[in-house]
Parts: sequence; C-alpha cells; structure tokens
Amino acid sequence: ADSALKLFTNLYGHESLQLADGSYQAALMYLGLQKLDEAEKLMNVTVKIREQLLGRDHQSVADALLQMGKISTRLGNKEDAQEYQLRANRVMGARSRKLQAGIAATRTKKDAAE
Repeated sequence: ADSALKLFTNLYGHESLQLADGSYQAALMYLGLQKLDEAEKLMNVTVKIREQLLGRDHQSVADALLQMGKISTRLGNKEDAQEYQLRANRVMGARSRKLQAGIAATRTKKDAAE
C-alpha cells in the first residue's frame, strides 16, 4: 500500500482527485487479494481527499464509504462497518433530497410558465 500511495503521490500530488482515484482502484485490488490492511489504508486516503475536494455529500464519497464498510466487515470490525454504511446512507439521502428539490423546483417553474 505504501509503495502504491507513494507512486500516486509522486504522479499526481498530495491532495488531488487523481490521487484519490488511484488509491481507490489500488484499494479495490488489495481488497480482492484479501490484503485488507493495505486496502483499508488506501481507502482511508480516498475518503479523506474526496471529502476535502468534493464535499461530504458527494456520491464519490458515498462509494468510498461503502467500500470502507466492506473492508471493515472483512476485518471483523462490525461497528466500524455499520458506521461507514450509515455515513454512506446519509450522503446518498442528502443527494436524493437535493435532486428531488431540484425536480420540484423545475416542475413549479414549468407549471408557472404554462
């Protein structure tokens, strides 16, 4: 994990979306290989950077949180896994409410124009 993180950092900088995406892909690879400690470390980097650059309510953050839940489950950390799932659900719920509000506003404008 350290060598992958070092490579991505050298290529993309310390806090870039490319670093987050690279660490996400490497974490998934380690997860598939059952190298869970490495997967957890890289996915934590992904969550931190995505929250910082995209905001806590972004779908990409929810995706990474769901993966953190999978990793935590496989590590036997049930409480952590539940917390990641709840955080992901809050993000997805917030996005859903924003979309619904946007749809309602569009309909209201359309109705007013008719």
